[in-house]
Amino acid sequence: MKKLIYLLFIITFISCNKSENSPVSEFAGNYKIVSIISEKAVDMNNDGIVSNDVYLEIISPYHLNSTKIIEDYYSFDFYYAEMRPLKYQTNNAQFANFSIPCQHIEYTSDGSPFLAFYLQEFIFYTYEFTDGDEVILTSDSDHDKQFGCINSMKRTGKDTFVLNMNINLFDFKTEKWIDAPIQIAYQKIPDKE
Repeated sequence: MKKLIYLLFIITFISCNKSENSPVSEFAGNYKIVSIISEKAVDMNNDGIVSNDVYLEIISPYHLNSTKIIEDYYSFDFYYAEMRPLKYQTNNAQFANFSIPCQHIEYTSDGSPFLAFYLQEFIFYTYEFTDGDEVILTSDSDHDKQFGCINSMKRTGKDTFVLNMNINLFDFKTEKWIDAPIQIAYQKIPDKE
């Protein structure tokens, strides 16, 4: 009986060690957005200048009007993509939460648009790996369709990946929503131990 218990202990120990080095466990973690590039130039911060650098448009001061400028309107240091399962989780489901900032536009009484805040969207996905660098994403929610759609996800390195997607961006220059093809690059944040 002791031999059986000892054998079960060894099998369990080896199994746990193998799972820690699996592709999923190496990929799992928190990722920070490091760039967002759009194929279409857009003015998202109401400064009158269009740019293909959506990341810069989001972090730059927001011009509420010609006299009022709001500094530090959005920071990427607080919202991260989360690729599960994380180390401290017992559920091994492969969930992906991207936390992509999406504009919420309101209108003043005279009909002028303004950026009220950013929503964190594209958060209910599952993922699976292919034989190559592509990652297959699945979502059971239609919620994100109002903001855009993720077309593909690709690992570009051990600790990096990119999303290619179409997203709805409000352009203050034209005061219209545009469907913009964008690429978002993510970098893994080291685990805090």
